[in-house]
Amino acid sequence: MSHTETGWDGAAHVRRLREDGARLLVLQGDDIVYRSEDRGIRPLLEALESVAPAVLRGATFVDRVIGRAAAFLMVHAGAGAVAAIVVSDTAMDVLRRFGIPVFREESTSRISGREPGKPCPFEKSVAEVEDPGVAHETLRRLAMEMGLLS
Repeated sequence: MSHTETGWDGAAHVRRLREDGARLLVLQGDDIVYRSEDRGIRPLLEALESVAPAVLRGATFVDRVIGRAAAFLMVHAGAGAVAAIVVSDTAMDVLRRFGIPVFREESTSRISGREPGKPCPFEKSVAEVEDPGVAHETLRRLAMEMGLLS
């Protein structure tokens, strides 16, 4: 079934993200179940920690930028659909492999870290990972080592 047949409008979700001023929205239907203005991978990791798995399952994840690391977290959470301003090619591969509908305004070949010219350490940590559960544990551990999670 296509996105159009299911009534899913990724562009409308991205507009809502921009209008809201958030960097991440997790939606069940029209209801916001998680919202963050923080950058990076931390908001996704916090959503997985603070929102009940049953609430995340089937949710629409709307983000500004999605790389392979974020895509694995969304798959692990059981995302029903994903919409973003920018989605990396490797994230598209992950999301498609797991059958998750994706809307993106732009694509990119790689996600950079916060330091110009350096790769994102989270992307690097899951470059060879293929299992969403392993990716979640790897990313969570790295975030804790970096002091992003307690």
